[in-house]
Amino acid sequence: MGNIEIETTEESIILKNLSNSGIDGILIDTGGVEDFVLNFKEFQIGINNSFNVTHFGIDEYGRLKALIQQTFYYNPKTNAVEVALNSKLLAPSVILKGDNDGVVSFIGKYITPPYNPTINWWPLVGAVGLYVINKVDYSYTYTSNSDGSSSSSHSVSWGGKFSSGTEGGQSTFDGIKFNANNLVLTSDQIIGKDVPRNKLRFVQITATNYSEIEIIGAKVC
Repeated sequence: MGNIEIETTEESIILKNLSNSGIDGILIDTGGVEDFVLNFKEFQIGINNSFNVTHFGIDEYGRLKALIQQTFYYNPKTNAVEVALNSKLLAPSVILKGDNDGVVSFIGKYITPPYNPTINWWPLVGAVGLYVINKVDYSYTYTSNSDGSSSSSHSVSWGGKFSSGTEGGQSTFDGIKFNANNLVLTSDQIIGKDVPRNKLRFVQITATNYSEIEIIGAKVC
């Protein structure tokens, strides 16, 4: 997409020429899966950067739907790198969990803000300093209920750290500080009877102001 250049090697896919246009990126066809992990060579998100990931599903009628959408960016008003989610795509409440090398350091349950079509981004986590990212993972599960409805659980996780490396270097939007190198957001919803299911079909990545971003692995779980 946009003016991106793609270089492939035996071990990676390198995305080049990610300008400040906001539309330079790539669309990955997963084939329709329930869990898809992208691993990156570590790269920083700083003052002039943004990194945006949207996961799309497609149902039996061929309708494309955004399942979950997140963005990493610098906010000059807070002087912090923030991670925000599109609130319109989330359940009425979500769970955010952070762990540090496999040890849980934070769990919080939050009410999703009322949807505002002019400001749909909900900044959940932020901290002063450069953020180094190395992984984005999306997964979901469906469970059939006796009344014909289904329960769905969507989870998106990202691996990374703030380069300052200080304890309590990350902070939720309501001021709770913690340290984590992996964050997981879970959104559980009830799907009505006869509503078509959406399998993850595409992952869209766009970014601004990078000479290159290197994808070093993709895995279907």
